[in-house]
Amino acid sequence: MKRVLIAGVSTRAAAESAARAGFAVTGLDAFADLDQHPSVHALSVTRDFGLRLSPGTTARIVQTINSDAVAYLSPFENHPPMVQSMASGRALWGNPPATLRRVRDPFLLADTFSRHGFAVPGIRPNGPNESNDSNDPNASWLLKPRASGGGRGVEPWTPGATVPRRSVLQERIDGTPGSIVFAAARGQAVPIGFSRQLVGVAAFGATGYRYCGSIMSAVSDPQFEREQEVFAMARAMADVATKEFGLVGLNGIDFVARDGVAFPLEVNPRWSASMELVERGNGLSVFGAHASACTGYLLPFDVEHARRQRGATGKAIVFARRDVVAGATRRWLDQPDVRDIPRPGDRIRAGEPVCTVFADAPDAASCETALIARAAHVYADLERWSDDSRARVRRRRVASEVVPALNPRSVRRVCDRRVQSAVRHQRGLQPTYNVGMADDAQLLAVSLEPIPAVDAYKRDVDRTLIRENLKLTTDERVRKMISALRFAEEVRRSRKLTP
Repeated sequence: MKRVLIAGVSTRAAAESAARAGFAVTGLDAFADLDQHPSVHALSVTRDFGLRLSPGTTARIVQTINSDAVAYLSPFENHPPMVQSMASGRALWGNPPATLRRVRDPFLLADTFSRHGFAVPGIRPNGPNESNDSNDPNASWLLKPRASGGGRGVEPWTPGATVPRRSVLQERIDGTPGSIVFAAARGQAVPIGFSRQLVGVAAFGATGYRYCGSIMSAVSDPQFEREQEVFAMARAMADVATKEFGLVGLNGIDFVARDGVAFPLEVNPRWSASMELVERGNGLSVFGAHASACTGYLLPFDVEHARRQRGATGKAIVFARRDVVAGATRRWLDQPDVRDIPRPGDRIRAGEPVCTVFADAPDAASCETALIARAAHVYADLERWSDDSRARVRRRRVASEVVPALNPRSVRRVCDRRVQSAVRHQRGLQPTYNVGMADDAQLLAVSLEPIPAVDAYKRDVDRTLIRENLKLTTDERVRKMISALRFAEEVRRSRKLTP
């Protein structure tokens, strides 16, 4: 069995596909989520190695793990040197560094598609009056990082604002975002999936241009205006990109469709998020197709036939709306439509992904509705965990406000008064109270609700002495307490008399 190492920010889906294809898989990412394929050896950069997640750190860890081949996911398409180091001494299943440098160059990519007759958004490096300005004086622009991914850092550009050195301006095209994914080898491309992208949907906690999901639908349920023309154009773009840049393995092209025209935005020369839907909806072994293409063989697949045979299938990434600590996430393992499940106790910051939800439906509209409903259930759990966390914080705050007031002298005074009260009770006398005792009673009268962490520790506590004390009568317990206090007092006096 060939050993393959898969590295990226989130590897669960690709690792699962590879394991199903019969490979011995090690996945290295940020999360090492709970719901891994049983045969996958999942490792987290932060949890298992105690290191801060970065492409450089991940690449260094990869060099310490033995495998026959390595495959990379996002964000390594933006870091060719890291890809070079990871591939040292083993087969690289993916586009080589030289290809990545060319296909991720936004100016070269736009020029290539333009030369082949495709309509491309205008692009410029730093502000107005550039030679490649859009001819439309009313065009609006987006500030986009050169090392872009998933819509992170993409935002509207204010005219006159400085363009950072590692960013570019791309013309904003109004339309419907989508993508085509394909396998490539020997200058040929085989499309395997065509989908509409979900971008900045508030129901999933996304904002701006953040990618948050995809929906694949049948030909009879179009999601784009003049969809067949859009699909034909996207397919032609995949052919051009494959021939011009020498792409291999799995790749994807993001576009915006308007009036039957697909405007290419970027090429993702690696596994992309919507490919999981291809395996889920069409039954194709996607990683198997990737491995075959990287060795020069394209698996036959008729995407148009597949699009005529099914309804809609979709996925959505659920982002945290505020900081949260994951609670009882293991129960999500029983829900097949919730994946990328975090571990209990994981701290998730606002804007970070929590999990992924899936839905299958007769059409795209009802599929999106089902995804929103599943996301709402996730947010309900997050809200409950947040309430539990806030309650624990309140209990700790109450305890921290009370405990410091109990200095040794006040504790001894309260204990002495309780002993005196117990002795009076034993002699049949009524206890007497004064203002000081009332204050002490208020000081000690703190009601604390059960705390799960304390209950967990109690399981390992030896309760033998507690059980023995419970066998004593009230009088016996009082006498025992008086004896202990007298002994403590004798010890204190002996220390004072010692020269």
